[in-house]
Amino acid sequence: MVAITIMLVDNHLLMLDGMKRILEDVADFKVTAAFQDGIAAIEHLKKHKMDIVLMNTQLPGQSGLETCRMITRKYSSTRVIMLTNDSNDFHLQQAIRAGAKGYLSKSIDSQELMEAIYSVYRKGAMMPLFAVPQTLRRATCSYTQEIEPFHALTPKEREILPLIVEGKTTNQVADFLCISPKTVRNHLSHIYKRLGTRDRLQTIIYMSQKIQTSVSLDV
Repeated sequence: MVAITIMLVDNHLLMLDGMKRILEDVADFKVTAAFQDGIAAIEHLKKHKMDIVLMNTQLPGQSGLETCRMITRKYSSTRVIMLTNDSNDFHLQQAIRAGAKGYLSKSIDSQELMEAIYSVYRKGAMMPLFAVPQTLRRATCSYTQEIEPFHALTPKEREILPLIVEGKTTNQVADFLCISPKTVRNHLSHIYKRLGTRDRLQTIIYMSQKIQTSVSLDV
């Protein structure tokens, strides 16, 4: 396997050094650059292709979110994972709108960090567990037949959507529903098209916003 090239962007030297030591011990990873501000990171990307950028949301001068927007607009093959101390839905939504493919709390352990990088590299996106509570999954089951455009989903798509919201992988969904991974992927592409989303992350955020709005109107 070709090494996954990684850039680190964090204004705390201790954080940069810690992440670098962890990731350099993984044979599949190659940390090729580390910066303390977003402007330097953008300049580096002009000459060097990166697979993954691990970046703090809070940076001096140009923020991590603004840097993420610039990266996703100019370098579509580079996937950004945001690192933050603020594990809440509001900041998660900001990161997704900026184009981030992953959103991690700095309190995660090294194994979770490595799994997140693999997930974003191989699947295109990942979702933090703190952002997909069981209440959202249950609400998804309840509302998929009642709220437009959810009623346009097929019965099988209504089965798959809550499982995706729960955070299951394509293979896990396939095993749970006793269908092939290819069939799951086909259904997912239809779900994204019907909901107007691009990937799993956007779909979960969309579900959260849609359900919250509907609940507010019911109150």
